[in-house]
Amino acid sequence: MSELTKCPKCHGNMRKGEILVNVNAPSGGLMNLSPMMGGYSTMGLPSQPRLSVERVLWQEYTGEETGWLIKQKEQKTLSLKGKRCLECGYVELYVKE
Repeated sequence: MSELTKCPKCHGNMRKGEILVNVNAPSGGLMNLSPMMGGYSTMGLPSQPRLSVERVLWQEYTGEETGWLIKQKEQKTLSLKGKRCLECGYVELYVKE
C-alpha cells in the first residue's frame, strides 16, 4: 500500500507517484527504416502508431569534472517522483538519490 502524507495546502492526504509521458511512434520496427526493402517495407499492411511510455528524468551538474585528457562537467541523472493530493489535486515533485 502507498504511503500517505499530508498536503501543505489543504492538509488532505497525498499519495506517491511518478510522471510518465505517452509517446506515439510509427509501428513497423526496422522494416520501415530499411532502404533495401524499397516499396515493400510495409508489405501492404496499414501502419498504426505504437504507444510508448517514457519516464521523466532530472539531470543536474554536480560541480565536478570528469575525464583524464578531455575534461567535461559531470552530470547526474535522477528519477523524478511526486506526490498528489487526493483532495485538492496539488502535485509536489522531488528527486531522490
